Amino acid sequence: MKGIYWSLADYNAYIGIQCREYQKRHKNVWGRRWWFLFKCIFQNIFKEKISGRFMTEKETLQIMKQYDVISFDVFDTLLVRPYVKPTDLFYELEERYAMQGFAEKRVSAEQCARQKYTMQEDVALEQIYEMLEADYQVMASREVALEQEVLQANDMVKRLYHEALQMGKRIIIVSDMYLSRNVLESILKDKGYVGFEEIYVSSETGCTKASGNMYRYVLNSLGCNAEQVLHIGDNLRSDGNACRCVGMGYLYTAFDMNCIVERMD
Repeated sequence: MKGIYWSLADYNAYIGIQCREYQKRHKNVWGRRWWFLFKCIFQNIFKEKISGRFMTEKETLQIMKQYDVISFDVFDTLLVRPYVKPTDLFYELEERYAMQGFAEKRVSAEQCARQKYTMQEDVALEQIYEMLEADYQVMASREVALEQEVLQANDMVKRLYHEALQMGKRIIIVSDMYLSRNVLESILKDKGYVGFEEIYVSSETGCTKASGNMYRYVLNSLGCNAEQVLHIGDNLRSDGNACRCVGMGYLYTAFDMNCIVERMD
């Protein structure tokens, strides 16, 4: 049964990462591991349908050569988490530190922070923890530490990243995230991503990719035209449609097939 399990899990690199990390937490419960595997397959393969042309790495590099600046998304692009949903990290923290009720309160605190800070498009981790009771304040540093621990480099995109460096391209990192620029920079460098020019994170710029305002902010900061920039990311709306609305090039990272897709819709 183990052989069958891992042949299914390793059919896709992203699902394999998720299952191996889950195994570390639930070593002796095979029933739960099978349930988690099927959940990963459903979440990663069947949740989104896309229209486009699947490209080889060589084809992707040829497209990258046409641009002066290559922009990379962070989560589920440069880095991957071993979870089905981002909020699973909060439940991991709750279990690890025996902080009963933390996960639900952490989710609620983020919602409250977004309702309070309506003048900005995204919130920072500090603003989220303002909404939590004193007993939970210690979890802020633990949350950052767990992110650092569980995040792993996505090998497919990492190869493209280093090829872009070899081409002499300007590389930037763009993320809609409540973590700070310094935290993201530390994690990225720890996972082998060096040589980037700048990191733009919504918690500090106050604007998001989803609205398109982040891309306008980035273009103004770089002092270049939209046609000079190619963005690579996994979200069809915030990395794709919003990006293309400002005139930038865009490629989609399809983790379920471990490849790059050139969108046609």
